[in-house]
Amino acid sequence: MSEVIAGTRSESKIIRGLRSQLSDHVDWIDVLKTPVKTWIPEECSITIDTEDFECIPIPYSLTSETEGYLVFEENIQPGAGNIVLMRYPENYFATSIRVHEAFRKGVSAVILFEKDEHVTRKIAVTDPPTPSNMPGNPPPIPVVTIDHEVFRALERRLRISGGLKATVKVGAILKDSIGYTLIAGINGSGESEVHVTTHHDHWFQGEGDSIVGLKTLLALAKQWRTVENKVNILLISFTAKELGSPYLSPYHWSWGSKYFLQVMRNKALLENTLYSIVIDSVHVNTPTVYYHPSLYKVVGESLKPGWNAVPGGNHYSLDSLTYLREGIPSMAITTLSNEYSWKIHYSSLDNPINVNSDSIAVELSGFLVKTILASKSEEITVNNLWDYVSLDNYPLEFKTIVAKARQAESVIGSRSVLRITTKTFSDCALLRINDHAIFHAGLLSPLLLSEEAGRRIGEEEIFLNLQLCSGRSYSFFFARHNKRFVKETLSKIVDDIVSLLSDEFNYEYNLKLFSTFDRIQGGTGGEAGANRS
Repeated sequence: MSEVIAGTRSESKIIRGLRSQLSDHVDWIDVLKTPVKTWIPEECSITIDTEDFECIPIPYSLTSETEGYLVFEENIQPGAGNIVLMRYPENYFATSIRVHEAFRKGVSAVILFEKDEHVTRKIAVTDPPTPSNMPGNPPPIPVVTIDHEVFRALERRLRISGGLKATVKVGAILKDSIGYTLIAGINGSGESEVHVTTHHDHWFQGEGDSIVGLKTLLALAKQWRTVENKVNILLISFTAKELGSPYLSPYHWSWGSKYFLQVMRNKALLENTLYSIVIDSVHVNTPTVYYHPSLYKVVGESLKPGWNAVPGGNHYSLDSLTYLREGIPSMAITTLSNEYSWKIHYSSLDNPINVNSDSIAVELSGFLVKTILASKSEEITVNNLWDYVSLDNYPLEFKTIVAKARQAESVIGSRSVLRITTKTFSDCALLRINDHAIFHAGLLSPLLLSEEAGRRIGEEEIFLNLQLCSGRSYSFFFARHNKRFVKETLSKIVDDIVSLLSDEFNYEYNLKLFSTFDRIQGGTGGEAGANRS
């Protein structure tokens, strides 16, 4: 399958195909129109003398024509307007950071490559470069990527002649458009609901990210029709997972799921959602399941041999984070922690030759059937979450929040406390220590990265930056042999983060408390919500 970008004809085509395949196996299908910012690459070339070399624009690079002297990254001349050959960082989520560092040195364009592999990679570059849910901009300079053959050709030319003048030409369209999220329902006999989600936009052929997910939804739909169960199933394929935010947010993932959950919340259609299962970036048959601690029993009864299960876990770049931020427990099935998967993810190697999507979909759908059948609302409780967040190394102020949350169960109910605590404690964050970048998303991400910073403290000079997706940022530079002061500073950062968590929890708790009293005074009971017919 070719590349699919939100808001383009390729997306309309895949939605029509998915709808046709699912229609005989589900009770209803709906499509949610989603406003997206569509980026469409049109042309890309690198010209040296009279010779043209092919390249691929990196989103969100805009139409431009740039001239400069071609150099390797280590040979950048500050302020000279060089065009730099830059190897993708080992953690390619940090590509935006590296591009901006080059821009600050006066680089006029960046050509990305993977030196040791016959692979072409693609990942969005944003401005600002650190993850945030705030509005952003396209990159300040054009960014393109090249395959191994072109890199070797440019490398040979550059080694022979150190002063090569090059022209990088990019053509791309950035426009407002409409993306499409497909929702298919299989009705159960009860009120509880489970969302099983993936996405259909992808780079290159996207066999593991995320054709596997689409095939899994279809396989699950076929199997589930033969099962008697109380739980209602929503099978969802999101638009604009890779990019498409109308605001060009630097955390460019998951706009489709954010918009979907916003619409569902406004219509009071999330109250009966037990949890979500997100399938994303599965390239081998032995994935890892990152799960909300409240789902411990559900996962434990269904886990296959050879699979890994991690409570909490890292949901960075995954739609499961969107559900957590909405207060809904989620589990993500992925292989991104696998070295092979990380190597081919977002690359031309993510194809049917390297990924057996049919075999993986069979494995995943079998797990999903068993998991959903084991889903009993009374077993999805907040108790396992308390065990997860009640570690001794967390500060006293944080333990006070947990204690207040536990006491709130008798006032607003354990389910409401589970939602509020999940929402309050979930965020994404970036930790930078000198040139090293660590990205994390999920429960207590800022606190976990603060602890990681403490473990990595040495005696050398340290630049430290902790950026929260919710907006707060902390940056420090520490001189040599100041280890104790670094730890004291980290402790103050943790205190500030805990203070933010406390404020957010109190706000959400009071909001729920007032709405509960309003319902009591109005003579209604139970959780607010609505059922689909």
